[in-house]
Amino acid sequence: MSQKRKKNSIDRATRLIVTLTIASGVAILVKMAFSAWFQTFSTNAYTKNFINFDYIFSILFVTVTILCAFSIGRYLFFELMTFNYYENSSEQEFAYEASDNAYRSIFKTIKMCINVVFLIMIVTALINVFENKDSWKYILIGASISSMSILSLFFINKKKLKKVIKFTEKVETKINIYLQFVYVAFLMFFVGITITLLSLNSNHTASILIGDSKNVPLKIELQNKTNSKIYIKIKNPEKEFFVDDSDVKTSESYVEVLEKNDELNSSNEIDHFVKNLSKENDKMNIPKTEYTKIYSADLGDYLVSGENYVEITIVSTVSNNTKAIHFLTTVTKEGDTIEVTKKKMNLKL
Repeated sequence: MSQKRKKNSIDRATRLIVTLTIASGVAILVKMAFSAWFQTFSTNAYTKNFINFDYIFSILFVTVTILCAFSIGRYLFFELMTFNYYENSSEQEFAYEASDNAYRSIFKTIKMCINVVFLIMIVTALINVFENKDSWKYILIGASISSMSILSLFFINKKKLKKVIKFTEKVETKINIYLQFVYVAFLMFFVGITITLLSLNSNHTASILIGDSKNVPLKIELQNKTNSKIYIKIKNPEKEFFVDDSDVKTSESYVEVLEKNDELNSSNEIDHFVKNLSKENDKMNIPKTEYTKIYSADLGDYLVSGENYVEITIVSTVSNNTKAIHFLTTVTKEGDTIEVTKKKMNLKL
């Protein structure tokens, strides 16, 4: 092995060890980024708009870590390929070239991510400026500058026009580099929104409790599934019928944890916020929000001596999907003695 190739192998080994060390740190960052991204989309549901700081920050964090991790992983793969034995020197040189290109790609990816992060932060800051009451001034200034730029094109000669065209072509080649960032960011955004929707439709539970006292009290409690329909059917040797809805008492309760992104200082602002919670809040905490609906009825008057079958059906429809819970238990009545085969039922929908 020549002295130059030997030195090259040492440099590559050193570069590989350093990159492996960095890769272990990036792996931790990837885990943290995915955890923060999942926590953001599964915990908070924004009621006004999807473009907010929490979503933007979590998507930026996870996108940057994914792209950097991919670039480092790609380099490690190609670098390890250079340690193979190749009989053909051209194949060896190709492996070296692929590894070097992958190594340079790491720094290009980091540079691209920094540029995108700065750009998005600037745009976010501008949006906050435009939300100010005097935003029309900034919009007017921006429109004036844009109009002047467009009008100036009519006074450019052919040579200058060619330079402008070449400049735009360079810009297009630069933009293509950022398409992978845009693709991953949009992918993580839509997956995140899906997680939010699934979180809103999760934690649905149903519980049924039938007492063994003389009145045979029935209690059906639904959590986060308040749009369901309840059917209670009694069957015994004498008759078979459904309990009327008018004989079933219903009650509702809910806990909502809402948040507004603005700081309210005056009592008038706070009063307005309290009186218009449904319109004024910006986001809702999903795990801490709970909607409860309770159905209760006394079944004692519907039962006869001997065996009675109590059937309870809970039907709920979400989008194009309809679910039904069918519960049946035997209630035996002997004078004032009541025996229920299965008193409780708890089910996560």
